[in-house]
Amino acid sequence: MAAAQQTLYTENDRSSVSAADFVNAVCNSAKQAFSKDVALHVDVDAGQLPNDATMPLALVINELTTNAAKHGCDHEGHCEIWVSLTRSEGELVLTVRDNGPGFNFEETGRRSSGTGLVSGLVRQLRGTFSVAPGPGAECTVRFAYYHS
Repeated sequence: MAAAQQTLYTENDRSSVSAADFVNAVCNSAKQAFSKDVALHVDVDAGQLPNDATMPLALVINELTTNAAKHGCDHEGHCEIWVSLTRSEGELVLTVRDNGPGFNFEETGRRSSGTGLVSGLVRQLRGTFSVAPGPGAECTVRFAYYHS
């Protein structure tokens, strides 16, 4: 969260931040806790991000990338994680995916504190959270883009 806050405090516009700077800062901070065998790829094409979305979004990115690094690696600890944030038809769309075995959200989501946390944070964003079946987990968060 320190990386997210640092990005917020360095912006001149106090109502929004550069989505690319913000997501990269959060991902770089999270990556420090991962094994060197975890490759993290970040692609952001979303312009500005409203400040009130930053903290819930930082927590979501941190939780989803940490889960991918923990559960999406092969038996030798190697995995790749892709994080993207794009704008589409009035929404911001965050996707976090890995090349691991994937999981069934309907079964696992009800028992997992991590997906419960993400679901709660997504409600704060007034968005939706979905998981595509594997192989590879693909988690998608959509929420309204309302910054001018």
